[in-house]
Amino acid sequence: MVIHATRFVTLFLLLAALLKAQIPFTALKGLGAAKGFAGATTMPSALGAPLDPNTAADGKAMMWMYAFPQNGQITGAQVVQPMENSFQASQLSNTDTTNLPIYVNAEPLPDELIDSDSAMAIISANAVYQNWMAMHQVEQVLLLAGRVNEEWAQLPMMLPPAGTPAWVFIASERADKQLICWCGADGNGSGCMSIDPNARFSAHDGLGSAQGAVSTTEHPCLVSGMGTDTNGLARAWMYIFPAGDSIVGAYTSIVSEGVYSSSRMPVEDTTSDLPLYFRANPFQSGWINSTTAMERIRQTEGYRNVVQQFQLDTIMLVGGRLRPDGAAVVGQPVGTAIWLFYAVARNENGHTARLGCWCNLEESSQPFATCFSQINSTPEATVNASLVLLPNPASDGVLVRTSDDRPIERVTLYDMHGRAHSVPLLSYGSNAWLDVQMLSTGSYVVVAESGGKLQRQLLHVVR
Repeated sequence: MVIHATRFVTLFLLLAALLKAQIPFTALKGLGAAKGFAGATTMPSALGAPLDPNTAADGKAMMWMYAFPQNGQITGAQVVQPMENSFQASQLSNTDTTNLPIYVNAEPLPDELIDSDSAMAIISANAVYQNWMAMHQVEQVLLLAGRVNEEWAQLPMMLPPAGTPAWVFIASERADKQLICWCGADGNGSGCMSIDPNARFSAHDGLGSAQGAVSTTEHPCLVSGMGTDTNGLARAWMYIFPAGDSIVGAYTSIVSEGVYSSSRMPVEDTTSDLPLYFRANPFQSGWINSTTAMERIRQTEGYRNVVQQFQLDTIMLVGGRLRPDGAAVVGQPVGTAIWLFYAVARNENGHTARLGCWCNLEESSQPFATCFSQINSTPEATVNASLVLLPNPASDGVLVRTSDDRPIERVTLYDMHGRAHSVPLLSYGSNAWLDVQMLSTGSYVVVAESGGKLQRQLLHVVR
């Protein structure tokens, strides 16, 4: 789970860029000025600041933000120190802290809150902190104090219980790798964990976490990988479980090695989008893992022929039970549990190939693995680096940005059957905003035309 506090952090960074002449100071040193400006007599409910990545361990910032809940409203104050021991406070109009690990509209922090330099002394002594900071090119650092929110408290081995006053440290690298550390507001208790959004895991690895999210011991009836590679590992998995007369889904991602985060998600019966049932009998215990499935598929002649000539681009791996239309194509009985692999491949001449493979998902006395491919002998428009899609997976809207910052001329969205879908689009230069609220849960290919070139990226929509 990566913290996307873009608006919150961007505001701080813009202010910090204008404050280079200010003198850094600790959070409690500027608290008196913040209280005076806000007319507050109690501690703030939250405070925070971006730190200089090079000097983060000293716990000082050029500007601190303080939030004071008063009469059902939040008064925000920002404080700077233009001269030693001389502080200036002003209004902080933007107190949007969406996706942060602390509540802003909460009870005040305790009077015994340790200062930011003391918090960073505890955090920076952690071996995980030291190793991570030494190995990564840190671009953004954020230090917050507040009461832990419920969502973040549920992450295993991460933060203390919801409502606990704590200091939280967040360091980010360009590649979206993050380090999350915390210590108690009184200086007791601490921990660190690194997060890599590109880390991948198998379908079996995340199953236990998904079952816990939906309170079941059954196996799923459908599972789909997000950002899957040819080893059968994915950045996240969607698991669909039968639940009486309905179905329920779980979305599972990896937090750190061996630590997973799962959330229950509503699922519509979208069987028309796949040759597999969404509502079916659960897989038999001992079903074949995604890694084993891809090992079998890679050994087929059809797969080897394509990868020898083309480079795999868009990849989908999904497991489930065959519907009648899918059974007719695969040549297996309706209801057979299969792993279905689909990929679009390309070569340097612009030719493309579509590769479809499948193998049995449940153990069988007659295991099978088969592939078919379709090669396009007419070169497509030149394809360069992949698009940037944020967020991905998405449920409401998606920011689309070209990798080379060229203006976007047109965006087309395709489902896994190659059907184009019309979605509201707002384009401005090298960025576009797609409204995907009308799309069903599933995987789609976003294609953007820019300067006569095509850029593609796989988008996952989660409801």
